[in-house]
Amino acid sequence: MPLHSLRSLHLGYCGSIPQLPERLGGLTALTELSIWNCGGIKFLPESIQQLTNLLILDIAACPELKLWCTADENVMKLAHIKRKVFMPITIETIRPAWQGKTTGALRLRINNLEQTERFSHPIS
Repeated sequence: MPLHSLRSLHLGYCGSIPQLPERLGGLTALTELSIWNCGGIKFLPESIQQLTNLLILDIAACPELKLWCTADENVMKLAHIKRKVFMPITIETIRPAWQGKTTGALRLRINNLEQTERFSHPIS
C-alpha cells in the first residue's frame, strides 16, 4: 500500500525524533495522527494544513508540542481538525475512564508505567 493511502499514524516513545518531516502533508488520506511521549517533537510542520482529511490529532505526554499547538499563532493551522486531544498520560488520568469497565475489554496496553504503587485498584 502506498503511504499516500495511509489513514492512521501513531508515533509513540520516539524520543530521538527531533521533528516530523514537511512531507507529512503528502499523507492526504490521513484521518488520525497520534503522537505519544515523543519529547523531541516540539512543533508540527507547516504541511499539517494540507491534511484536510485529518479528523483526530491526539497528543499525549509531549508538553512542548502541546504548547505549540495551543499557541494563538498556531491555532488556525489546526482549525481544520475536528478533534484535538492534548493530555499528559498518567494512570491517574486514565483510571476513571476504564475503572469498573474492563470485563468487556479486548485490549489494554500500558507502557512505561511509573509509580506502580499508585495503581492500587483491582482490574476486574
